[in-house]
Amino acid sequence: MRKTVWGTDGVPSARWIVNFDLDFTDGLVLAALLAAYCPYLIKSHFQRIYTTVSSLEQIIHNNIIVSQALTTLGVNMDIQLPDLSDSNPVQMLVLCVHLYEVLPHYLPSHTITLSGSLHSTVSKQVRLKNPSSKPVKYQAFFLGEDAHFFSLPNGSMVTIPPKSNTVLTVQVTCFFLRPMEAVLLLSSTFGLRCATLTFNLKTNINHITPTTALQCSSPCYQVKVIEVPIINKFTKEANFRVVLVESNFNPVEPETKGSTLIQQSPSKANIQKKTSHNIDGWEMEDGEAHEFLSRVRSVCLLPGQADTLRLLYLPFFPGTKYCSVLLTCPQVGDMVYVVKATSELPLPSPVSAKSRCDSDFITKNSDTSVSVVRLHCKVGDMCEEVLQVSRVNTPWENALAVWAQHCMSAGERRRRMLTHTLDSSTVRESTLTKKFIKQQLLRSVNQNKGIQYDVEVSLPQYFTLPRTVTIPVKEGSNILQENPTDCGCVNIPLRFQADSVGHFTSKVVLSSFCDTRVYVLEALVTSQGKESLHNDHDSTAHLFTLRGKGEHPLLVEHVALSCPVGTTTYTQLDIPNNSLKNLTLNVQTDLSVVSGVSYLEIKPGHSCLYTLAVTPWKRGKQTGSVSFVKTGEMQEANKDKGDAFKHYATFSLELTCEPAAPVKVINIQCVTENSVTMEIPVSNPGEELLMLDVFLEGDSLTGANLVSVPPRETVNYNATFSPVSVGKITGSVVFQSEQVGEFWYQLELYALPPSVIKLPQACCQLGKGLLGSVSKMAV
Repeated sequence: MRKTVWGTDGVPSARWIVNFDLDFTDGLVLAALLAAYCPYLIKSHFQRIYTTVSSLEQIIHNNIIVSQALTTLGVNMDIQLPDLSDSNPVQMLVLCVHLYEVLPHYLPSHTITLSGSLHSTVSKQVRLKNPSSKPVKYQAFFLGEDAHFFSLPNGSMVTIPPKSNTVLTVQVTCFFLRPMEAVLLLSSTFGLRCATLTFNLKTNINHITPTTALQCSSPCYQVKVIEVPIINKFTKEANFRVVLVESNFNPVEPETKGSTLIQQSPSKANIQKKTSHNIDGWEMEDGEAHEFLSRVRSVCLLPGQADTLRLLYLPFFPGTKYCSVLLTCPQVGDMVYVVKATSELPLPSPVSAKSRCDSDFITKNSDTSVSVVRLHCKVGDMCEEVLQVSRVNTPWENALAVWAQHCMSAGERRRRMLTHTLDSSTVRESTLTKKFIKQQLLRSVNQNKGIQYDVEVSLPQYFTLPRTVTIPVKEGSNILQENPTDCGCVNIPLRFQADSVGHFTSKVVLSSFCDTRVYVLEALVTSQGKESLHNDHDSTAHLFTLRGKGEHPLLVEHVALSCPVGTTTYTQLDIPNNSLKNLTLNVQTDLSVVSGVSYLEIKPGHSCLYTLAVTPWKRGKQTGSVSFVKTGEMQEANKDKGDAFKHYATFSLELTCEPAAPVKVINIQCVTENSVTMEIPVSNPGEELLMLDVFLEGDSLTGANLVSVPPRETVNYNATFSPVSVGKITGSVVFQSEQVGEFWYQLELYALPPSVIKLPQACCQLGKGLLGSVSKMAV
């Protein structure tokens, strides 16, 4: 038992037990003897013993621990156990004989498994039988590393009546994914002395309910940041270790095979294996396609404290993958979060075409950011082209470099930044060989000097390409290139032919064991544009060239609505379905103040009232339209021809948005030919800067046409009234912003007449003039 108790480091030397005076002195022999029958005492007691003693104090220390172990087991002896070093050989012999008699009863006779879900409280009953004619009383207690997690809800004292039985309830809360183990020990206290009963207790997690389940999606080779909200649901502060476990199926849900529901035990075993090993949260093994990464190794949370854990998701293969985020704390408990990530096809890659010299068709790139091969031909004509595909998948190469950079240590990242080698081929090759592709696949690629791709076309009835394409690898090198942009192209033959007019868009997907590529092809097919009339009488034929111009569909109805600002006005549009099939319509509008459900389903021969909601945020008149676009099963035939959408019904809208009631009516008086400035307070209760457009209505009003209000502050807007004529004027100051809508103040403006100037009375004799006075009056 020496290596079992004390491991490989510090294991005591072997000895023969020949002298009871000396060989039992240091307590190691008794400790090994007790550990053979009671291994659950090893961690709690015996690993604290000195394996090599050099002083009397160390000997006393060891014997005290052995004495405590015997007391814990309830072994009563006449010897004073703390003074084992002073006992005589006869007493030691008696002690050893007694231990050999009683210790076999301390070996667990049965194993009791308590099964339940994570974080649930599980209980199980142990039936105890008394065949004697006297009552038996037991003292129950737990031993072992996880003993403090187990409890006896009905008390630790158990009394069994004569010739009867009773039930002892054992309870535990499953805080950990790993099996929690303890030993239930029942020793008789007084009355009839019976043998000690010992049971192994073990927990089994048969169901996991994640604390939080998230869903996300991202195209291949595009990094997505996933924010996982975490919270400490325990009553103690815990330092959780972050562990990521990836799988192709949901590890916490049962799997259905046929009509039988089975539990995915291997996945849970994988989770428990990850939690029991000391690994980093982002450590990866060779040959495994890991797509999730956490830069945080551990997180410390107080009871009830919430935080956010950031994960990086970089998919390399289309499909769905699950990431179980495990927060483990050996002292407190474990928590599980599940992220379901869907990897979509990668974004389209650039592609070009090499026009054939004998072809009359047009091949060019579109005006979008990604080059697209566009063909133009007539109905029934065969278009043959040669696609030029890059030998290197640039998005894939960039993704390898990005993933390697995220996995670098801070020192290596700094060194590569200084040497400008963050995107070198060695960095990408390290990610390729260690994280995603097994070595034998790389060797087969180098031997064959090429990678074979399966080709899938979304419109195979029109676009014809080879089923497989082999893209060669550069001679004398591996898959990766030092400069991916300068690697040459591979020619792929393409044929296109359509028997109807339309605009055709097809995706071409090239997939291999290591990467996936997507290219976009477009074709515009026009009709011959001719009509021929044949005269059977004189065998003459007349050929006409037809030209057509597509116009917007006719309006079903013109709808005029009067809508107060700040409130929602509803109206209903009648949409009939005169066909014999279900009709699915998507709703489109060019007015931002109009809302409603995004799609509409109408049964054959029925009509449906569509409710339109108008919520204007500013006054004025707005015009626009609401269109119902046909999609779904009725358009499958048109989709094949390139006509993905078709207008079914269009309504024109004319909205008269009337202002709401003013915030306040302000009366202002001013004498003609003078000016009065009024201050209007404007508040911003939000957390961002508020920009308001200002419109002044009314003669003789002036002011700024824009005002900015800082967050949680109030500013005064100044408006000046300068009348030039006497009378009453009604004006307004209107504030508008898409953030807060519109509010306004009504102004009652009174232009008062100027004060009367009295001139002194002028007198003069008849026939004489007062030039001076007249001059003064003129002034």
